[in-house]
Amino acid sequence: MRALALGLSLSISGIAQEPPAEARSVDASAADAASAAVKLGPTSLTMVLPPGCKPETTPEGMLFHAVRAPDEESGLVINLAGGPTQLPKGLPRESIRKDIVAAMKDAGVKYEFVEDGVRKVFETDAYWISGKIEEAGLSMRNLQVLVPCDPPMWLSFVTPIETWAKWAPTFDAALLTLEDALRKRPPPPARKVGVRWQVDTHGFSLELPSGWQIDSGPAAPGTVLAATGTADGGSVPNLNVRAADPQAKLDGAAVSKQLKEALPKALPNCKVEEVGSARLGNLACVRAKLSYGSGGSDLRLFQYVVPGEPHSFVVTYTFAKRAAPAVARAIELSAATIKVAAPVPTKEPATKPAKKG
Repeated sequence: MRALALGLSLSISGIAQEPPAEARSVDASAADAASAAVKLGPTSLTMVLPPGCKPETTPEGMLFHAVRAPDEESGLVINLAGGPTQLPKGLPRESIRKDIVAAMKDAGVKYEFVEDGVRKVFETDAYWISGKIEEAGLSMRNLQVLVPCDPPMWLSFVTPIETWAKWAPTFDAALLTLEDALRKRPPPPARKVGVRWQVDTHGFSLELPSGWQIDSGPAAPGTVLAATGTADGGSVPNLNVRAADPQAKLDGAAVSKQLKEALPKALPNCKVEEVGSARLGNLACVRAKLSYGSGGSDLRLFQYVVPGEPHSFVVTYTFAKRAAPAVARAIELSAATIKVAAPVPTKEPATKPAKKG
């Protein structure tokens, strides 16, 4: 558990240092107007910073560092540092708290625990802790949140203790804007139109193999549609449709070369069996057949790169290699029904024309 606190003790270091000249001369009114989310260093996290906060050079050992220069409203510091390799099961508050207080003491930080709890971040429980810090003659208060990303990270907000009450609501507001580009989310809604499943937001539709069901649970970023079949050959077949670059190459040889270069690095146990240009009705596409073996599970993947605007689509069916031949045939028949149309725009509320005279 001690490793849990190492990033936290590191992330408060340097908070009593004089801000650099660039921070002292920041134009607060201009910074306040910038409400766009900021990428938090080399991570997949983004967040809208509190008013007047500006990213600064990241100190060694941290992932992100931002400062609001002291003024009539006082300054504050935001830091992001590494956390544990994985979240403690059940977020045991007492154990985490004891470990953090001990780690602070070991790091030579004069720290007094105030309160802790669990709040929602990314719709997931996240542990937070707040305490008082004495450093270089300054009295400060901090809020540390163990962000439930992969891997977890400590996000800290630090401000002079006399302005804590003023800034605390701002920290809560900033946390509501925290996003993780790699976080799994449910795909956009799909609706059944006759025998077809259609995703209006992307203009994509197809018929699923008989017995397959739409999967609306959290999925990888970019997922447009997901579905699963019934177990066959020791594995549950599945479908994933992902939005991709509209300029995706439709040249079979180019895609084959790309796959053979990338797969050994990303999936060492994946082998390219066949790649070539194909047609799905009136749609020109590239079809790849791949095999994958890992941990005693031998799988086959049928993948189709389908053009579209403003997205192209990567359609991947995965099933057990030893599944009945009928499974592969049903998948090919499903792929043949793929259609891409213009996305349906979100409807604006209807308004009645004003009466004349």
